[in-house]
Amino acid sequence: MARQIMTLLYFARRAVLLTCVGAWVIAAVATHIPEPELSGIHVSDKTLHVVGYFGLASLFWLSLAAYGSRARRRLLTVLMVLAVYGVVDETTQALVHRTPDVADWLANLVGITAAIVLWETTAWLGRLSPPQVSKTPPGP
Repeated sequence: MARQIMTLLYFARRAVLLTCVGAWVIAAVATHIPEPELSGIHVSDKTLHVVGYFGLASLFWLSLAAYGSRARRRLLTVLMVLAVYGVVDETTQALVHRTPDVADWLANLVGITAAIVLWETTAWLGRLSPPQVSKTPPGP
C-alpha cells in the first residue's frame, strides 16, 4: 500500500511539473507572436497578462509545493522568478516587432500576486483545520 502511494505521489509530482513547463513554453511562444496575427482575440491585453501570469504562477506554486518547498521560499521564488521572467518577456517582444510595455509587466505582477495569495491562503487554511474525526462509534 505504501509503495502504491509513493508511486502515485511520484507521478502526481511529475504531472504538475511537466504541466508547468509545458504552460511556460506555450506562454513564451504565444507572447512572441507578431501582433497582426493576434488580431482575432477580443480581450483586453491587460486581462490576458493577468490571467496568463496567474496561471503560470499557480502552476509554478503547485510544482514547488508538490516537491515540499516551504511557504516563505515558495512565495519568494514564485514572485521573483516570474517577475524577472516578465521583464525578460516584455523586453524580448521588441525582437518580433511588438511593443514592450511597463503596464503589461504590472498586469503580470497582479496575476502573480493573486495566485500567490490564493494558494498560500489555501495552504494556510489547510494547516489550520485539523482532520475531522468521527466521534460516533462505527455502525453494525
